[in-house]
Amino acid sequence: MIDKGELLAGMLDKGVVGNANGGVIHYIWLDYGADEAAKFLSNAQMLVNNWLCNFGFSVGVSDIFPTK
Repeated sequence: MIDKGELLAGMLDKGVVGNANGGVIHYIWLDYGADEAAKFLSNAQMLVNNWLCNFGFSVGVSDIFPTK
């Protein structure tokens, strides 16, 4: 449940945020238009990027080769 931009209950997953009918992006597009839907997607990507900087990990070249 989202009220005035605040997640009050539930979990955001692919089914809710995805581009399917009934998803958040679909409702933003219908209620506020394409520009606001694009802003939401840009902001969501920045959120993911910031999360990855704090909690993500990297893989080095030596990690991709199998060991004997």
